[in-house]
Amino acid sequence: MNASKELAITAAFAMGALGLAAKATQPTVTAPRGSQVIVSCDEVTEVELRGPDRAVRLSQNDDAITVELAAGGETRRFRGGEQAEAYLERLSPFRSERTLGELEPERLEAAELDAPRVQWTLTCDGEAHVFDVGAIAFGSGERYFRSQEGGPVHLVLASVVRDLETAETHLKEHRIFRFEPQEAAAATITAPQQLRISHRNRRSHDAAWVAEHAPNERRVDLDRLLRAVFQLSVRSESAAPPEDAERIVEMEFEDAQGDTLGRLELWRGGAGPEITYYARGEDWVTVLPSAGSAVARTVGYLEP
Repeated sequence: MNASKELAITAAFAMGALGLAAKATQPTVTAPRGSQVIVSCDEVTEVELRGPDRAVRLSQNDDAITVELAAGGETRRFRGGEQAEAYLERLSPFRSERTLGELEPERLEAAELDAPRVQWTLTCDGEAHVFDVGAIAFGSGERYFRSQEGGPVHLVLASVVRDLETAETHLKEHRIFRFEPQEAAAATITAPQQLRISHRNRRSHDAAWVAEHAPNERRVDLDRLLRAVFQLSVRSESAAPPEDAERIVEMEFEDAQGDTLGRLELWRGGAGPEITYYARGEDWVTVLPSAGSAVARTVGYLEP
């Protein structure tokens, strides 16, 4: 943006601010300060951000959140994590930080809402609400929002847009497991022999993994393996490993009632600097080579 345009925008908003001040006592003008509900809804099921270069959609299906990213002719999908859950939760209801009322054409232009290039859609209670997204308000962390049907302009926290723009880092699920280590009471390891293990004193400071056939013997090899397994994190979404990949380990975790908490498959493909570790908890992903090799080393020292 050149200097003359910046000056014009600043002048336009300065005049607009004076106009709002003059009308502040009139009941037809929305108060410029204070959070207000824009859309009241019980359950948000989908949010979509569409811009000139990319589109991001966040979808809630049962207990899972899917993030779909379309850019450069390619569409990628990955699982949303805790931050994606928190993102959807804070949109119910959808609030503005301030409502400016209906703006005149020159102020709409200054807010970049006269010919918007970005749309943000909130779907809740089975109804889609489409908003045009404008510029970031000068000197604040808010952006201009306006319903595509027209009406008042709202100032909404810029993070509502920014979190979707950076969905790969902010909303992606980085964990392999969706449970905490202390929730696991038992597990079955296949590597390639099968071994049943229990988590002794799992909620205390001296928790330890032990083989079920020798419950009083603390196993350092099991502690090292489980520590390495729980340090695995998602590097990127992936297809299934290639046919010539080698299985490192399979694990199934159970809670205290014997119900399945989660599963893990870890495979290694490639050779030398091209080695890739593939993991599947719910979906196939790749993990950091250093974390994958740490699990592979501990499996190598695993005793029957």
